[in-house]
Amino acid sequence: MKKEFLADFINALIILLFLYAAFSKIADHSAFVRAMNNQPIPIVFRPVVILLLPPVEILTALLIIFKKSRIVGLYCFLTLMTIFSIYIAFALLKLFPFMPCPCGGLLTKLRWPGHLALNIVFIGVGFLSLKLTKQHIDI
Repeated sequence: MKKEFLADFINALIILLFLYAAFSKIADHSAFVRAMNNQPIPIVFRPVVILLLPPVEILTALLIIFKKSRIVGLYCFLTLMTIFSIYIAFALLKLFPFMPCPCGGLLTKLRWPGHLALNIVFIGVGFLSLKLTKQHIDI
C-alpha cells in the first residue's frame, strides 16, 4: 500500500510538471516561440518542436493519469526528460556555438546546472515510479 501511494505521489508530481510546462508554453506562446528560435537546433526542426512539444507533454501527462497507459506514459516521460537532460549537458559542456536560453516558466529562475540537477532527480523518481507501477499494474 505504501509503495502504491509513493508511485501515485510521484506520478502526480510528474503530471503536474508536464502540464505546467505545456500550459506555460501555450499561455505565453510568443515567448516560447522566441525561446525556441534562440536555441541552437537546426532551423528546419524549430517549427516542429514549437508545434509538437506542448501537445506531447500534455499527452504524456494524460498517459500517466490512466492506469492502462501509465507504463507507456512513464516511458515517454523518461525518454523526454533524458533528451532534455542531454541537451542541457551539451549546453553546459559548451558543445553548442552559443549558450541557449531557458525556455520559460519557473525554470527560467534556475541556471543550467540547477535545471540539469532537477531533471536528473525527476528521471530518478520516474524510474522509481516505473518500477513501483509495474508491481501494481497487470501488464
